[in-house]
Amino acid sequence: MRYLTFLIFAISLNADYYMAQFQPYRTVQVNAELSGVVEKVELSKEFSFISKWTEVMKLDTVFEDIQIALLKKRIWTIEEALKLRRENLENKKKVRSISQYEINNETLAVIETKSTLYTLQMELKLKEASRDKKSFFLKGRYFGEIFVEKGQFVGIGTPLFEYHDFSKGKLDIFVGADEVENIYKKRVFINGVERNDFKVEKLSSVKDSKRISTYRVRLIRNISNPTTVKFGEILRVEFKL
Repeated sequence: MRYLTFLIFAISLNADYYMAQFQPYRTVQVNAELSGVVEKVELSKEFSFISKWTEVMKLDTVFEDIQIALLKKRIWTIEEALKLRRENLENKKKVRSISQYEINNETLAVIETKSTLYTLQMELKLKEASRDKKSFFLKGRYFGEIFVEKGQFVGIGTPLFEYHDFSKGKLDIFVGADEVENIYKKRVFINGVERNDFKVEKLSSVKDSKRISTYRVRLIRNISNPTTVKFGEILRVEFKL
């Protein structure tokens, strides 16, 4: 199994500033929920920002398509049968010589037919949902590494590709206890310049398990145009009152 990972680190150089790597806010690895053969892969879109809805990968849906077609035919048949049974029930109600027993039987037949129809309709929705899980679309995301090839059979849980959320960027740093106090009120300086677009989003309430004398602090920045941002850049971070 291969993973495309970004190196995330933050080293406290002294009590005044920290060095950290600017990272995408979120990285998601997409795994197959159903088994199948890879029918389509947008290799040309790999490692690029996708601004419009694009189908980046698809698994074959032959089996699901056959089942869906058969279910639709069965549903049409049951709908026609239900229509006739309802007509028969209404007609029998108008005939005085028809016993209540026969009317009850016809009513029961209508109810049973409706129940069958609802069951088939629910089964159709489930099959269509399964088919939809074999198509993968992205919009406003960076299409990262692809782990499979066209024509390859994949099982449930197989890693397919990963994507990155470029709507925000983050800096994770490890700050000493003395620096943490009132950190939300402090001004943020990046590479020596005050930056109001960087905000403290999270502050760990417990000390880091590896850097036992520090707390993890996450700074985030909203990004309006992801294509102009350079992720992976090492930035110098300072906090000042």
